[in-house]
Amino acid sequence: MMIRFLAALTLVAGFLVAGGGTAHACSCASREPAERMRDADVVLTATATAVRVDEPMLNGGRVTATLRADRVYKGPERDEFEVVTRAQGPACGYAFTEGTRYLVFAREGDEGLTTSLCSGNEVLAPGAGPT
Repeated sequence: MMIRFLAALTLVAGFLVAGGGTAHACSCASREPAERMRDADVVLTATATAVRVDEPMLNGGRVTATLRADRVYKGPERDEFEVVTRAQGPACGYAFTEGTRYLVFAREGDEGLTTSLCSGNEVLAPGAGPT
């Protein structure tokens, strides 16, 4: 009986040590619009036409949003952009929704254009005007 108790105790202790990773929440500093514009490589207003999950959970996951631009304020003049973000909010991922229009601040990186919850993106009303 004592051997079973010790085995169960060892198993529970193993789960606590191995499986108990610390959860980290995304924390963003408040920035003025001029700072967001300066720090971004691409700034545009666009509607999300597709959102696909590339990596659902691994290291915060990865989502690619295809955006149809109606106005580019900074960066290359194109009709369409692909922007990568983390799949999870705690990993600072930005939650794009198909059919929704956004003001997007993105940086050029190893994964292409990237954005995050801390970039300063905003949901906009449908249309083609600046805001």
